Amino acid sequence: MLEFATGKISVLEKRLLDRNDLERMLKAPDYKNAFLVLYDTDLDEVIDEKKETERWLEEDLVVLKNNLWMMLKDECPELFQFLFLRFDALNLKIILKKSSENNFALASIEPFEKLKDFVERKIKSSLEKLFFEEKMNLTVKKMTENSLFRLDKIREKKIDDIEQIVEEEYFKRRILLAKPYPFLREAIKFEIDLINLKKALRKKEKEKLIPGGNLTTEEIFKIVNLKEEELASKSHLFEEILSLYFLVNKIKKLKDEKLIESAIDNFFSSYIFERERIENSGMPKVVACFIRKINAQKNIRLILWAKKYQIPISEIEPKLLLI
Repeated sequence: MLEFATGKISVLEKRLLDRNDLERMLKAPDYKNAFLVLYDTDLDEVIDEKKETERWLEEDLVVLKNNLWMMLKDECPELFQFLFLRFDALNLKIILKKSSENNFALASIEPFEKLKDFVERKIKSSLEKLFFEEKMNLTVKKMTENSLFRLDKIREKKIDDIEQIVEEEYFKRRILLAKPYPFLREAIKFEIDLINLKKALRKKEKEKLIPGGNLTTEEIFKIVNLKEEELASKSHLFEEILSLYFLVNKIKKLKDEKLIESAIDNFFSSYIFERERIENSGMPKVVACFIRKINAQKNIRLILWAKKYQIPISEIEPKLLLI
C-alpha cells in the first residue's frame, strides 16, 4: 500500500533537515551562520530573512501539505486528513477564542478565512433558525459543527471549555479516519494516552481527559502514582503500561515544563520512527516524514531563538526533538 507515496518520500527525505544539519546549526557561532545551514535543506524554497520565522515555517508546511496531497489524494485521502486536521483544529480554537493575533495555521485543510466565515454564519443561522449548506471538507465540517453544538449548551464559555471541546472533537474525527487502518488505530490510541498522561502530570486533581486511548482516566492517573510492585503484569496492555511507568519516573525528575513536553513528544516520535524502521514503507513512512518535519520546525525555531538572544546551547539541547 502507498507505493507511490513511499517512493516520493524516499526522494523527499534526502533533503529534509537531518541530525548533521541540526549539529551544524548548534555549532554555528551566531544566528546568521545557523540560518545559512537551512539553505542546504528543502527549506531553501521558502526561507526569507526579511520575513518573520513563523511565516516561512508556515509556508514550509504548506509545501509539505501540497506534496502529501499529491501523493495521497487518490490512494488514501483519509491519511492526509488524519495528518493535517490538527491545523484546522488550531484555527477553530483561534476563531472561537476571537483571538486578534495573526497566528493562524496556513497548512490547514480548509483556509482560515473560509472556516471563520463558516463559523460566523453557522452561529448566525442557529440564532435566526436559518439553514445553509457550505461546500467544505466533511471532516472539518463535522468537527466544527459538533464543537459549536456542544459549546452552545454552555452559558458562560471559558477558554478551557473551547480547548477541551475542540480537542475532543478533533480526536473523535481522527479516530474515525484511523478506523480502517490498523497502524493508524494503534498510533492514535497511543498518542491520546500520551496527551492524557501530560494532562495528568500537569494537574494534581483529576481533570477531564481525552477519550479514545488504550487507557482509562483511572489507569492514566494510576500510572502517574504507580509503584513498581503494583504493575499489572497480566494486563494485555502491560507493555504500554510498563513503558509509560518508566517515562513518568523519568519525567518526575524534570522541573522545566518544556523538558517534560519534549520528553513526551520524543517518546511518541520514537514509537513512530521504530515502526517506520521495521516496515520502511506505507503509512509508517508517511507519518514518520510528517513528524520529522514538525519536529524539525520546532528545533529550528528553538535554535534560531537561542542564537538570536545568545542563549547557551546547553540550555536548549535537552529540549530538542528527534528527527
